Formats: sequence, structure tokens, C-alpha cells
Amino acid sequence: MVFDKHIKKNIRGFSIVEMLVSIAVVALILAVVVINQGDFTDTFSLGTNASDFELQVRQAQIYGVAVKEFTPSSNEFTSPYGVSVNIAPGGGNSFYITFADRNKNDDYDGGSSCVVGGESECINRFNFTRNVVINQVCALKPNSQADCAPLVGRADITFIRPDPTAHLSLFNSVGNPTSITNVIGVKVEFLSPKGKTKSVYIYTTGQISVI
Repeated sequence: MVFDKHIKKNIRGFSIVEMLVSIAVVALILAVVVINQGDFTDTFSLGTNASDFELQVRQAQIYGVAVKEFTPSSNEFTSPYGVSVNIAPGGGNSFYITFADRNKNDDYDGGSSCVVGGESECINRFNFTRNVVINQVCALKPNSQADCAPLVGRADITFIRPDPTAHLSLFNSVGNPTSITNVIGVKVEFLSPKGKTKSVYIYTTGQISVI
């Protein structure tokens, strides 16, 4: 009986202070995890959108160099293929368009719409996910300088068979054709909701990279 009392005296639960400290530690750990998860998701979605854009540019390059029929039974095998980004009025910074340059004028002639069929040049319109947007479009120069928005509001990049190099058509901030000298490529900069940036570089040589 005495032994049992001794055991009971040494059995006790958490005090209020210990319980509050434990809850605070758990809450702190959860907060760190949630914050890091948000940063990870932001970075991941930014990289995914930029990489998807790069892949579409590469696909346009492949289609432009190879023999690709525009649509089944269309008998159109010579159209250049390209990608259009347009943050000028009439466009938007939340999407881009892949197209076939059916009239071979180096431009996408459909504006911000993508009506498939008939005389339309549009192949697909891709909307960015998780609120990623195009922050700016820049014309690249040999001296590593870049002319960005508002000088450049739109860029149409096309590839013409059998040449793997990129043909660039640049437009100013109001959507009119513009001529910028010594352009060696374009940079399309993407912006995440948390302010992170990632850029896709398309050079006239045909080189494409994500930085």
C-alpha cells in the first residue's frame, strides 16, 4: 500500500506553462513550414511557366525548320511558326500565343484573340498559371544592354524553314511596329506574385535559354 502511494505521488501531467510553451513551439514550426511552402510554390510556378514558354518557342523552331502541315488536309507545309507575346494595349500580360505565319509577314495577325479555323493563324493561346505574368519584353543588344518596356510592348518570334535562326518583329508600347538597331534577340521577363523574376532569352542565332 505504501508502494502504491509512492507511485501515485510521482505521476503528474503537464503544467499550464509547459503546455503553452509546447503549443507555441508547434505553432512556430507550422508557421515556418507554411511560409517556406508559399515561397517554394511561388518559385516553382514561376519556373514552370517560364519553362513551358521556352518549350513552346522551341517547338515553333522545330515546326518552322521541319515540314509541318498547318492543319490536317490543309496542304499548307511552308508556313513559318512562331510565338507572340503582347503586353501593349490590345494584348495582355497573362498569356501568349503560338501561331503559323500563313501570310509570311513575320507577324501574328490575330491580336489577342485565338480563333481557330478559317484564315486564322492562331494555333493555341496559353494562359499563365498561379498569377504569373509577363513583366516586360526587352530587345537585347550586343553590348549586353536591353531596351525594355515601354520601348517594347510586343514581340513576335518566328522560324522559317530551313533556317533555325529566329526572325523578330518588335512593336512599341502602343502596339505599332518599331525599329531598334543592332538587336540580337529578345528577353521575356516573367514575374511571380511574390516579386521573383525569371527570363527567357531568344537570340536571333536560334539559341534559347532560361535564366
